[in-house]
Order: sequence, then structure tokens, then C-alpha cells
Amino acid sequence: MIVGSSLGVPLHAALTSATLAVFLLACWCAPWKSWLIGHPDRQHVWLGTLVVILLMGAVRPGVASGLLPQFLLVTTFTLMHGWLLAIVGIGVVLAVNCFQHGNWADWPAYFLCEAAVPALFVHWLHLVVVRRLPRNFWIFIFVTAFAGSIAAFALAALVLVMVARSWPAGISVGDYLVVLGLMGFAEAYVDGLLMSATVVYKPDWVATFDDRLYFAR
Repeated sequence: MIVGSSLGVPLHAALTSATLAVFLLACWCAPWKSWLIGHPDRQHVWLGTLVVILLMGAVRPGVASGLLPQFLLVTTFTLMHGWLLAIVGIGVVLAVNCFQHGNWADWPAYFLCEAAVPALFVHWLHLVVVRRLPRNFWIFIFVTAFAGSIAAFALAALVLVMVARSWPAGISVGDYLVVLGLMGFAEAYVDGLLMSATVVYKPDWVATFDDRLYFAR
């Protein structure tokens, strides 16, 4: 147990209650009927993404004692299926990972830092970009997907350290920032590549992308 042990019993109980409330609310409000039910291709993509994230999350780097976020494809998941379905899916993946590693008490903190925070941030960033910037394919890829992925990764790492109320043992601030930057760039590269291919070949799989607007000219 990495995060849960650093919290007092009252704080951990409050965090667990709030996390369960957010997770159940997301399950209730998620667009299951309008987005997934009746669309087998989207269902396969959603479930396939869960499997990929589950496999990637099974391998956690030894550095930083687990205080580095592991949410590969969260930006892609959020942009493709919306933040509610992203939160539900990643929450399930994190629960499975925590159960496998025997640190079930860490699930609320990891859910907050690796699912709720990055998904909500990417959703917010997408809304800001749509309102403030032109509907341009390259803006969607490089600003929303690529830059948004790096920012979401860094924000999740900051929140994770704050929730744990401890600094990773055996690693300096400089080394932590270097590793964080490398992992964030790798995250952004994968998200940008996947979103580029998806919006070109399967734009109907992306809930936040309307090809009639972005490719109108």
C-alpha cells in the first residue's frame, strides 16, 4: 500500500466515500445508450482500450515507489468516448490493478489522480480550445491531444504526490522531473499518433470530433 498508508483513517475514509460517489455517478450518467449500445464497433474499441490500459498498467516502473502516474491512453480514451466513459473504464482498470498487486486501499487515490483529474482536465481543455480557437485538425491534434496529454500527465503526478503527502524515496527532484518529462512526452506521442489515425480513418469513433466541421474545407 503506497498512498493509503500515508493518509489517516478519517481522511482515507472521506476520500474513499467521495471516490465511490464520483465513480457511481459517472456510471449512472455515462452515455451507454447513446454512444455504445447499438454500436458494436465502438463497444469493441472501448473494451479493447480497457484491455490495453490494463496490460500497460500491469508494468509499473520501479522508480518513485509508485508515485508516478500510469494512465496511458487516458487522453485518447477521453477524446474518443467522453470523460464519463473514460472515468468508468479507467476506474475499473485501476481497481483490477490494485487488486492484483494487493494494494486495494490505494484505489481511491489512484482513481482520483489517474482517472478523474486527467479526464476532467482533457474534457475542460477540449471545451476551451473549441470556444477560443478555430476548428482545425492540427489544433485538435497538437493542442488538445498532444499538449493536453502532457499537461494532464504532469497534473496527475502533482495531485498524486499531494494526496500521498510524501515525496518518492530515493529520488531527487531533478531526477523525478526528468522521468516525469520523458513519460509525459511518450504519453503525448502515443495519444497524438492514435488520435491522428482515428480521426482520419474512423472519425465516428471520436465523440469530441465532428469531421463535418473540421474537414469542411
